[in-house]
Amino acid sequence: MDAPPASFDPSGTSGVSEKNIAQGAATSVLLAASPLVDGVTGRYFEDCQEAAPHTPGVRRGVAAHAIDPDSARKLWDLSIRLTTRDR
Repeated sequence: MDAPPASFDPSGTSGVSEKNIAQGAATSVLLAASPLVDGVTGRYFEDCQEAAPHTPGVRRGVAAHAIDPDSARKLWDLSIRLTTRDR
């Protein structure tokens, strides 16, 4: 098993901690059902709020490649090719 990043703090003071089922589902439920996020699209969320950019060594945030328009276009094009093959 890989060692946790240096910023991991099991006490939870670093912002990385274990969640129960309700806590783990909270962001998905918020995005699926709350009027607070009506019309919000193309954003990454964690812990019921928009994710900040990823900081190396910390298990939080959205990675730069996940919001890169060129990477998104390449993934879209690949997805189209793979799902329309032999049709």
